[in-house]
Amino acid sequence: MAELLQNFHGLCPNSFATMSMNEFLSDRYVSLFFTHHFGKLLFHIKKFRPEFAIASNIGFGTLSNSSHHYNIEIKTMEKGFFESGLMLENLLNATYYKLGAGIFIAMVHMRKKTMQIIFPIS
Repeated sequence: MAELLQNFHGLCPNSFATMSMNEFLSDRYVSLFFTHHFGKLLFHIKKFRPEFAIASNIGFGTLSNSSHHYNIEIKTMEKGFFESGLMLENLLNATYYKLGAGIFIAMVHMRKKTMQIIFPIS
Protein backbone atom coordinates (compact mmCIF):
# COMPACT_ATOMS: atom_id res chain seq x y z
CA MET A 1 0.00 0.00 0.00
CA ALA A 2 2.87 2.39 0.75
CA GLU A 3 4.22 1.86 -2.78
CA LEU A 4 0.80 2.66 -4.21
CA LEU A 5 0.60 5.91 -2.26
CA GLN A 6 4.00 7.01 -3.59
CA ASN A 7 2.68 6.94 -7.16
CA PHE A 8 0.49 10.05 -7.18
CA HIS A 9 0.21 11.78 -10.56
CA GLY A 10 -1.79 14.51 -12.21
CA LEU A 11 -3.76 13.72 -15.36
CA CYS A 12 -3.99 15.91 -18.44
CA PRO A 13 -6.30 15.16 -21.37
CA ASN A 14 -4.71 13.01 -24.11
CA SER A 15 -1.77 11.92 -21.98
CA PHE A 16 -0.71 8.76 -20.20
CA ALA A 17 -1.55 8.75 -16.51
CA THR A 18 1.06 6.20 -15.42
CA MET A 19 3.96 7.12 -17.72
CA SER A 20 6.73 9.20 -16.18
CA MET A 21 8.14 12.17 -18.02
CA ASN A 22 10.83 11.09 -20.52
CA GLU A 23 10.34 7.43 -19.63
CA PHE A 24 10.29 6.43 -23.32
CA LEU A 25 12.08 7.89 -26.33
CA SER A 26 10.58 7.60 -29.81
CA ASP A 27 10.90 9.58 -33.02
CA ARG A 28 7.89 7.82 -34.58
CA TYR A 29 4.90 7.00 -32.44
CA VAL A 30 1.15 6.61 -32.40
CA SER A 31 -1.15 6.92 -29.40
CA LEU A 32 -4.84 6.32 -28.87
CA PHE A 33 -6.71 7.81 -25.92
CA PHE A 34 -10.26 6.62 -25.25
CA THR A 35 -12.37 8.02 -22.42
CA HIS A 36 -16.04 7.39 -21.80
CA HIS A 37 -17.89 9.67 -19.40
CA PHE A 38 -21.03 8.24 -17.83
CA GLY A 39 -22.19 11.66 -16.69
CA LYS A 40 -24.14 12.20 -13.50
CA LEU A 41 -25.53 8.66 -13.33
CA LEU A 42 -24.43 7.79 -9.80
CA PHE A 43 -25.99 10.34 -7.49
CA HIS A 44 -26.10 14.03 -6.80
CA ILE A 45 -26.69 16.05 -3.67
CA LYS A 46 -27.34 19.73 -4.37
CA LYS A 47 -23.94 21.01 -5.60
CA PHE A 48 -22.08 17.70 -5.19
CA ARG A 49 -22.46 15.84 -8.51
CA PRO A 50 -19.53 13.49 -9.17
CA GLU A 51 -19.17 11.92 -12.62
CA PHE A 52 -17.89 8.42 -13.33
CA ALA A 53 -15.54 7.78 -16.32
CA ILE A 54 -13.39 4.95 -17.69
CA ALA A 55 -10.28 5.35 -19.82
CA SER A 56 -8.01 3.15 -21.93
CA ASN A 57 -4.79 4.49 -23.44
CA ILE A 58 -2.49 2.73 -25.90
CA GLY A 59 0.84 3.82 -27.37
CA PHE A 60 3.44 2.36 -29.74
CA GLY A 61 6.72 3.95 -30.81
CA THR A 62 10.08 3.29 -32.42
CA LEU A 63 13.43 5.04 -32.46
CA SER A 64 15.57 5.09 -35.57
CA ASN A 65 19.34 5.41 -35.12
CA SER A 66 19.29 4.48 -31.45
CA SER A 67 23.02 3.77 -31.77
CA HIS A 68 23.61 7.54 -31.85
CA HIS A 69 22.78 7.70 -28.14
CA TYR A 70 25.97 6.55 -26.39
CA ASN A 71 26.02 5.36 -22.77
CA ILE A 72 22.33 6.08 -22.33
CA GLU A 73 19.78 3.42 -21.53
CA ILE A 74 16.87 4.04 -23.87
CA LYS A 75 13.39 2.55 -23.62
CA THR A 76 11.03 2.61 -26.58
CA MET A 77 7.40 1.62 -26.89
CA GLU A 78 7.96 -0.96 -29.65
CA LYS A 79 5.98 -3.64 -27.77
CA GLY A 80 3.40 -1.10 -26.65
CA PHE A 81 2.32 0.81 -23.60
CA PHE A 82 -1.15 -0.01 -22.29
CA GLU A 83 -3.07 1.49 -19.39
CA SER A 84 -6.66 1.51 -18.21
CA GLY A 85 -8.36 3.27 -15.38
CA LEU A 86 -11.42 4.41 -13.51
CA MET A 87 -12.00 8.06 -12.71
CA LEU A 88 -14.39 9.88 -10.44
CA GLU A 89 -14.55 13.46 -11.68
CA ASN A 90 -16.04 16.66 -10.27
CA LEU A 91 -15.43 15.73 -6.64
CA LEU A 92 -14.60 19.38 -6.04
CA ASN A 93 -16.30 21.71 -8.48
CA ALA A 94 -15.05 25.27 -8.05
CA THR A 95 -15.71 28.24 -10.31
CA TYR A 96 -12.55 27.90 -12.44
CA TYR A 97 -11.52 24.27 -12.02
CA LYS A 98 -12.79 20.79 -11.24
CA LEU A 99 -10.93 18.17 -9.20
CA GLY A 100 -11.36 14.41 -9.32
CA ALA A 101 -9.57 11.18 -8.48
CA GLY A 102 -8.87 7.95 -10.27
CA ILE A 103 -6.85 4.79 -10.36
CA PHE A 104 -4.95 3.45 -13.38
CA ILE A 105 -3.20 0.18 -14.12
CA ALA A 106 -0.38 0.09 -16.68
CA MET A 107 0.90 -2.96 -18.53
CA VAL A 108 4.33 -2.42 -20.06
CA HIS A 109 6.83 -4.99 -21.28
CA MET A 110 9.72 -3.15 -19.57
CA ARG A 111 8.30 -3.20 -16.06
CA LYS A 112 5.88 -5.06 -13.87
CA LYS A 113 2.25 -4.04 -13.74
CA THR A 114 1.96 -0.77 -11.92
CA MET A 115 -1.05 0.74 -10.24
CA GLN A 116 -1.18 4.47 -9.62
CA ILE A 117 -3.61 6.91 -8.08
CA ILE A 118 -4.12 10.01 -10.19
CA PHE A 119 -5.89 13.32 -9.72
CA PRO A 120 -7.50 14.73 -12.88
CA ILE A 121 -7.86 18.49 -12.89
CA SER A 122 -9.87 20.27 -15.54
